[in-house]
Amino acid sequence: ALLESASSRIRAAVPGAVVVSGGLSPATDNGTDIAPTTFLSELYELGVAESFDVVGMHPYSYPALPSDASTKSWNSFYRMRDMRDIMIGHGDDGKPIWATEFGSPTGTGTDAVDAERQAEILRDGITEQRRLGFVDKLFVYSLVDRGTDESDREQNFGVVDHALAPKPAWHVMRTAATTPGCL
Repeated sequence: ALLESASSRIRAAVPGAVVVSGGLSPATDNGTDIAPTTFLSELYELGVAESFDVVGMHPYSYPALPSDASTKSWNSFYRMRDMRDIMIGHGDDGKPIWATEFGSPTGTGTDAVDAERQAEILRDGITEQRRLGFVDKLFVYSLVDRGTDESDREQNFGVVDHALAPKPAWHVMRTAATTPGCL
């Protein structure tokens, strides 16, 4: 109901606006969380496909590469293929997916990666986004580290550190932006 109401009001206020579904996050069906594939299937079953133009997804894969098929049971980037299959199954093959939040944290936290791996994950994600063809946009999370506590994952997603020094991922992002055909 919220999606339908918001969509109709957005379209009335801004004709031609692109309505993106809520950015679905990595999760499993466990009684508390809902897997993105389950949520998307339920949107179609409720008949609200006309209320959104783009499926939003936060396709985190770290510490794995987005293209790593051996991690497909949990790798949200890889599982966008399953989401695409759901869309096609509902006759929505013209609608894209946007990777509305993608990256990996550096630092010392238990799920952090080193700066080189962060760059490798970003490079692979951009390559996969371009290769798959149905992931129309990829938004990097985040430009700048939010803080200096290296043990706090949320403070270390930046492609530049808190002091604005570029990490290797910055150079991957810059190369991708300036030379769209190669990485």
